[in-house]
Amino acid sequence: MGLHIKLGRSEVQQHRTHAEKRGLISDFGHPNIALDFQAKNLNVRTTCMNVLLNLIDTLCQSLQDLSINDLGQADNALTYLKFSGFKVDWLERKLEGVKEKKMEEEIGETRMQELEEKLQGYKQKYSDIEALLEKKKEELKDLKHEWSDTEALLEKEKAKVLAARVPPLTLDDVV
Repeated sequence: MGLHIKLGRSEVQQHRTHAEKRGLISDFGHPNIALDFQAKNLNVRTTCMNVLLNLIDTLCQSLQDLSINDLGQADNALTYLKFSGFKVDWLERKLEGVKEKKMEEEIGETRMQELEEKLQGYKQKYSDIEALLEKKKEELKDLKHEWSDTEALLEKEKAKVLAARVPPLTLDDVV
């Protein structure tokens, strides 16, 4: 006894096509998915099928569009379907795979953010040191001018001192 629910063909086909594109179901489908599902109430059956289709829809979204909360709700939906008698081991494996990829993405994004912050710190430090280097270059240039000026002044003073030095007086110079 399989699951017989009246849903529009286009709705079922739309979900199936979307799920096939994402590799969630194959061309052969999962014929025994509702083998143990015994609900006689049409509303319960319809609800279960909608939960299943919504779960598949959730798994068909891109990782960027899925939040951790979405995956938690997908986990709850899967538990509900299993409790209702659906055989969804295949879907559970797909969900686990998506959750692993989402966690890898989250960890990667966190690591990227940490590295970007670290890089920004390095850029700031580089900029600060570069500015300090420019300041020191200016100080060095000024010091070089002062040195050169002082050296020239020293040479002038040496020349003056040498010129001012007269040979010692001789006795003839004194008398």
